[in-house]
Amino acid sequence: MRTISFHRTALIILFLFVTLTIAGCALRPAPQNYVTVVFRFDDYSSTSATALERRIIDLFSRYQAPITFGVIPFACADDIHDPAPQETIPLDPSKIDLLKSAYDDGILDVGLHGYSHQTISKDYYSEFEGLDYDRQLAKLNKGKAYLEEILDAPVSTVVPPWNRYDLNTLKALETAGFTTISAELKGISTEKSNLDFLPATCSIAQVRDCVDTARADLDRQPVVVMLFHEYDFKEIDERRGRTTFQEFSALVAWIDNQPDVRLRSIRQVSELP
Repeated sequence: MRTISFHRTALIILFLFVTLTIAGCALRPAPQNYVTVVFRFDDYSSTSATALERRIIDLFSRYQAPITFGVIPFACADDIHDPAPQETIPLDPSKIDLLKSAYDDGILDVGLHGYSHQTISKDYYSEFEGLDYDRQLAKLNKGKAYLEEILDAPVSTVVPPWNRYDLNTLKALETAGFTTISAELKGISTEKSNLDFLPATCSIAQVRDCVDTARADLDRQPVVVMLFHEYDFKEIDERRGRTTFQEFSALVAWIDNQPDVRLRSIRQVSELP
């Protein structure tokens, strides 16, 4: 079984199958105790649901709260689950403007969500895991340079597609100048890595329970990282959707109203001393 180590001093809370457990812990000194909640929204690209993304950005702007978007710089034109060669589509001007504006306003934190989010295998969906070091590094360098040019700012976080990566990925990330990886709790690590690991730990439906559980460990500065996608919204996908946008808005309002909860981005958490 693969395991992951945490280089940042944060307590990660995991809610799995209705059972709440503490998934990983370490101590982070701080002047006051509170639960940190990170919203990580994946799959922003040239082909994603722009109207929904605008609503999400407007919602977090209303509360002056940060959110992290996992951005695909060059979306594959057809099926991400097909490893056959495909055309790629860079972010169009409207998507670039939306991203840049929210970033400049201090609402949006941007993580590189792969290069094209296209799998290299039909049997095991992954863009990085299983690819040789040189090709991983080339993808990371090109994606990073593209996003940094758009934002006119450094991009230091990688969110690997399907949350999958390997030791070559970690090595390539450091070579490319990344400092943080946000994948899932199950993941490979090495003591030689200087990267910060801040994995996703819960879904939309689990956030309230995770926050309640985390309150028992306020002295450890717990961190809850909630991962969601556009298909989690019933307005986008009636079959897979877990929430309506109205319910999601109520969740953000609830978190904002908790005196012992702070909304932070992945970058903000990784930059804490």
